[in-house]
Amino acid sequence: MPWSVPFAGLARRAVWLRVVLLAACLLGMLASAPLWGNSRLYPLVPVADWFPALPAPWDEFIFGAVLLSLVLSVWFHRPTILFFLTGSLWLVLGDQNRCQPWFYLYWVMLAFTLLPEATALAAMRFAVSAVYVWSGLQKCNGGFYETVVPFFLQPMTTWLPAVVLPVAKAALAATPVIEVFIGLGLWIPFCRHPAIVTTVAVHVVALLVLGPLGHRHNFIVWPWNVAMPLFVLILFPPVRLAAAWHELRRSTAGTVATVLLCLLPVLSFVGWWDSYLSFSLYSGNLAKADMFVSVALAERLPPHIQKMLNPMTDRYDPERQGPWVVNYQGWAVLHLGVPPLPEPRSYRAVGRYLAGFAPTTNGFHLIIVSRDGTTNFYNGGNLR
Repeated sequence: MPWSVPFAGLARRAVWLRVVLLAACLLGMLASAPLWGNSRLYPLVPVADWFPALPAPWDEFIFGAVLLSLVLSVWFHRPTILFFLTGSLWLVLGDQNRCQPWFYLYWVMLAFTLLPEATALAAMRFAVSAVYVWSGLQKCNGGFYETVVPFFLQPMTTWLPAVVLPVAKAALAATPVIEVFIGLGLWIPFCRHPAIVTTVAVHVVALLVLGPLGHRHNFIVWPWNVAMPLFVLILFPPVRLAAAWHELRRSTAGTVATVLLCLLPVLSFVGWWDSYLSFSLYSGNLAKADMFVSVALAERLPPHIQKMLNPMTDRYDPERQGPWVVNYQGWAVLHLGVPPLPEPRSYRAVGRYLAGFAPTTNGFHLIIVSRDGTTNFYNGGNLR
């Protein structure tokens, strides 16, 4: 294959889009490098028990090859992106924690780049617009106002005078409406500029709150908060919805993929589609779990897990709880660089791993609260 000119034959807008997309995806995967290997201190959550887990060093070889394909796509786009899509999908099937919302969006957008240029741009416009609409709709719940708003407001108490804090709190509480406005306003001529300005403001605030000046939390989404406003600036010159839809319909595969990405999140509200695939990060409405271990089990756990045990501060029910609770969120972030997949099947998989250390079936208890409020109780015997 002869060496070619970088991004040969692309219009300037498409070139900038690919630069941002490839850089964001590469940086995100590098920042979460422990997530992509199989020799690590947090259990895998494969798509099925029979799915093979590659041993070292083959897992690292596949990860390195996937990263290299992103770099080489600058010159040899189609074959290397096809390799990236296939190789990274294999890695995600081996551990569903890898299907983070930022990676899911990058993966789909890179798949769209295989379409004709104008069609690819139309598909990505619908995709980015859908992210904001669904992100806003997912936040329309009591949990967002009770937990997420105070979390985002807390760093602001050290930056802003007290008289301004009620305004900041009201703006944070309006985030669902603001994000839906962005997603729809990008298509409306007289709303486009306000929507773009609002997009930049939303992500600047997110970076300030989550970044080094704020909580220093969830580093993996910092690049995403830089990439998203850049996507909006690149993808949304004056463009009409009807014209974008007409261009998208030139590709049946592109149309089907785009429609599915835009509509499937509605199933998340009844538990039939993953929350992360529905852009519900920081929504306050995710499946939750509590993992309890007995004294005997705590003594048998590996040292790196023992460090993630917190004592129960309230009275507990020994039939369903235990004196120690597992900080599985901190465990995942420490050893993977990302939060764990917030789905009941993920919690059960981690529970099975922990229950494997228990001397009896009653040494481990797991309580899962689904998005619809359904509560399920498990012990080591149920999980095995």
